[in-house]
Amino acid sequence: MRVLENSYARLVLSHRPWKLWVFFCALALTCLVTIVTDPANSLPSKVTAVLVGVAALGGILWATPMTTIVLDRPSGGLMIETVGPLGRRVRALPLSDITWAQVDTTLTGNSRGSRLTVVIDGKRVPLERSSGPGDRRTAEIAINEWLTRPDIASDQSPQR
Repeated sequence: MRVLENSYARLVLSHRPWKLWVFFCALALTCLVTIVTDPANSLPSKVTAVLVGVAALGGILWATPMTTIVLDRPSGGLMIETVGPLGRRVRALPLSDITWAQVDTTLTGNSRGSRLTVVIDGKRVPLERSSGPGDRRTAEIAINEWLTRPDIASDQSPQR
């Protein structure tokens, strides 16, 4: 997750899973090539290739949305936009309800995934649809620093 903008008024974070897109597309293409060019023309290998190809396409559709997170002081809101092959989804949360940001880590076998969340009323609310590879600590720190940034209006008292 990258920080695109970090000003007093707005914090914009973005996650574009390019590596997963490339992986799933390469897997689907390999399956297609196997189906078309299988010299033995055997049914089991074609069925296996179709099943793996369908799983790869499912991975593209489900696991690889682009996510943009915008924290905006003037509107008092946090907007989460998720765009993928299945469409666009926007969620909004009030900034005043957010206590802090936190990264949740999951371990599955030998792989580790993480997901960025915010804490509201003691409960973690995910900002991403699913856990994925990569470190999200930079985003967590950016959100927490942004949320605790002092009000610039109180720092700029009128001079006499």
